[in-house]
Amino acid sequence: MNTDDLFVRVCLILKMEKLMSDYLNFDEASALLNTPRSTLYRWLKEGQIPGHKLGRQWRFLRSELDAFIHKKDGDTRGLNAFVRRLIDKREDQVMNIPTMSIQEISDQLIWHAVDQNATVIHLSPRNDVYQVKYRINQDLNYLDELSSNAFEQLDEYWLSTSHPIEREGKRRLLMERQGEDGVERVHIRYQKLDTFGGERLVLHLIEENRLATSINMIVNTEEEQSILQRWSQASSGLILISGRTGSGKTTTAYCLLQEIAQADDRVIFTMEDSVEFALERVNQVSVDLSNEGDYRRTFIDIMNSDLDVLFISSNFAQRHRSVLWNSALSAAESGHLVLVQLEADSVEDARNQFNHATNRSIDDHLVGVVWQSLKHDPKGEGRIAQYDFFSGSLDELTKG
Repeated sequence: MNTDDLFVRVCLILKMEKLMSDYLNFDEASALLNTPRSTLYRWLKEGQIPGHKLGRQWRFLRSELDAFIHKKDGDTRGLNAFVRRLIDKREDQVMNIPTMSIQEISDQLIWHAVDQNATVIHLSPRNDVYQVKYRINQDLNYLDELSSNAFEQLDEYWLSTSHPIEREGKRRLLMERQGEDGVERVHIRYQKLDTFGGERLVLHLIEENRLATSINMIVNTEEEQSILQRWSQASSGLILISGRTGSGKTTTAYCLLQEIAQADDRVIFTMEDSVEFALERVNQVSVDLSNEGDYRRTFIDIMNSDLDVLFISSNFAQRHRSVLWNSALSAAESGHLVLVQLEADSVEDARNQFNHATNRSIDDHLVGVVWQSLKHDPKGEGRIAQYDFFSGSLDELTKG
């Protein structure tokens, strides 16, 4: 082969490598778009996104995805165009739905929000209409307006298809759709609140495939993972899960419970004001923690159920805190592993609160205390949890 032929071949190889580097596989495209594989697959089927079939595999041109992202960002300020045509904003006109039912409009609205990576939908009264806004990361994005009639029909549908989860007006819905990797589910927590301006709805959206279900999904380092896993293996003692409101304490507690439940060799119970999500191999009990009588009766029933592990969720009724925490400490003293969730400003504050409420030291029965907060992700992908740990005497025994 002469020098000229070699040069041509090298150029062709380099050109081919450059061309192939411009293409992304399915997982790479999913990561670039920050969307689940099931959603990407559905976009392909609906022709919303450009893709190229090479043999049996999908490939995506990076420049085309960049253009799609730019277009998608512009679409976040409006609802699905088909839905918008069907929902008239004028108060005096009854909504006419010739081809879609109210269920289909609800589905369009919910899944549109999911596809935009929204975590909350707000429907709030403003003059004679209802504003629709999405919470995407920390930003509240205005989308559109609904007539009062449209709002009432949607609200009536959500009420008829939801289930109550607690005593304060919150309800739960579950929606499903078919994706590439199977059924895609989104859990929706519905809450209605009467305000001076009118009824206001908040829909919290949590995609099932994005639920944190294990410790390694919530921690930032191997050391943090090791601490929580070690605590989950304790046979008895007290674990305090603390932080401020909205810091993700329930998620941490649920991940610890799932870690404990994996071996399926211990009987686990929870006592919760509101059972947010179903946990496998965990007996979740909804109880009014602010009602001392209900709490005492339920606690005794659970203690008589041959349990090994007990979780008691947060409670804001300060007058009953001593009752809750003394019973938790007594259960830990009698050989059970007890997890307690509480509001606190630091690890030390959590310990001091518990000692003060129980009027006795917890040091001899303490596995550990975790305090957590949420910080902005420097990568711009929402918020991440930061942890502060205190290892108690029983954790030292576990390590030994």
